[in-house]
Amino acid sequence: MAMPTSAATSTVLIVDDVPDIRSLLSTVLTREGYSVLVASDGMQARDICAQFSDPIHLLITDVLMPGLNGPALAAQAVAVRPQIRVLYISAYDQGLLMDRLNLDEGTPFLLKPFSPDELLRKVREVLGASR
Repeated sequence: MAMPTSAATSTVLIVDDVPDIRSLLSTVLTREGYSVLVASDGMQARDICAQFSDPIHLLITDVLMPGLNGPALAAQAVAVRPQIRVLYISAYDQGLLMDRLNLDEGTPFLLKPFSPDELLRKVREVLGASR
């Protein structure tokens, strides 16, 4: 089994158009020792991916956002940063979203609302799978 990346060395980019959700995710991950970058939409996140000089290990993005949606953002992020992992979050049912957006069944996903423990467990799982 691959060794998970430690929080102390992992940078996470959070993208959600709801300020309270961005704040909650940022607080939970920062307390756990992750370096956190925050964007309010896909366009801002795309700019961060292009301009941030250090590695970004994980993109946590809402699936449905105004403008650039999560899957479109993820495709652009992976094009610029092939090693980045993606975790989708949404208040909409995963099955419905997978069909509608043509995402693979194994795509990492968390259904809102989720607890801080669920978030941390999923983040560790996705980062661990990448090493």
